[in-house]
Amino acid sequence: MFFNIALGAFYLFTDPTDSVKKMIPFPVLIQYALILIQLIRDKKHPYHHGYTLLTSLMVTYAWIYSIWSDRSITIFLIIGFVVLAGLCFVIKEQRRVLLLLQLTFFSLFFIGHVVGEDYYEVAFLLDGLAVYYIGAKTKSLLQKFIGITSYSLASLVIVFMRNINDPFSFETFQWLIVIVSFVAITYVASRYEKTNKGSFLAFISFVSTALLLAFSTEFTLAAVKHLEPQQQRLILTFVWMFLAVLAIVVGLTKRFSIAKYAGVGMLMLTLLKLVFYDLPFIPIPLRAVLFIALGIVGLGVSRAFYKRKE
Repeated sequence: MFFNIALGAFYLFTDPTDSVKKMIPFPVLIQYALILIQLIRDKKHPYHHGYTLLTSLMVTYAWIYSIWSDRSITIFLIIGFVVLAGLCFVIKEQRRVLLLLQLTFFSLFFIGHVVGEDYYEVAFLLDGLAVYYIGAKTKSLLQKFIGITSYSLASLVIVFMRNINDPFSFETFQWLIVIVSFVAITYVASRYEKTNKGSFLAFISFVSTALLLAFSTEFTLAAVKHLEPQQQRLILTFVWMFLAVLAIVVGLTKRFSIAKYAGVGMLMLTLLKLVFYDLPFIPIPLRAVLFIALGIVGLGVSRAFYKRKE
């Protein structure tokens, strides 16, 4: 700590030349390397060295980021990532978890430095998913927390800030990544986490329903924006109904049983939308058709559930 304070004072108050400035991160890098070596060698107190190493990494990257060029930063991150990945492959037990944590931060730094602004959310989302998977598999609470935080923040940015104005756009791709990755992270959680099954199903069903409805609404309205508002509402209702039925059908298979709860939730919301939002704008003959269609769907779903129980 005092070493970095002294180095900071030298940097701020002595006005070093550019060549000297570029050399300042090297002592910090050496310090980081020594702590890393200590972690590798000491099998008795790995966590003490691990968290010290994490702090040292933050300080080291702060120095490098503030002084070195983009090219030098990229080289540092690639070399660090490769070295740590190799060590993770060789070293086992608790020290491996701590090295994986270092690898996590290297990957986050690399994404933030290399990836363009348009791809930040997708990159951090996928990185968060990967980090959560590693944390779940190695039972590292800190790594799982970092992974789920990165994943959740990136997903929220996409869902609330990336509106779909064109059905075949990069925003649509981002939304699809969110949906597919949510399926993946749900699978990982169900496999590695010990949770209350009822609460887990309720939460996943709620989030799945919200995601599918939000995406289908954004995508459909972007695709039919040239039509009249009444036509847009009707098409959206049919899309919701179709997705609900599809989710229930998929959910009736044993492997994707969670989907049926999301499908039932979507079907209920479709009915509420039809009754309280669409009905005043729909001609009477079309109302009859819609309610008949919903009735048929409802009967089919109830029959499918009944047969499944048998």
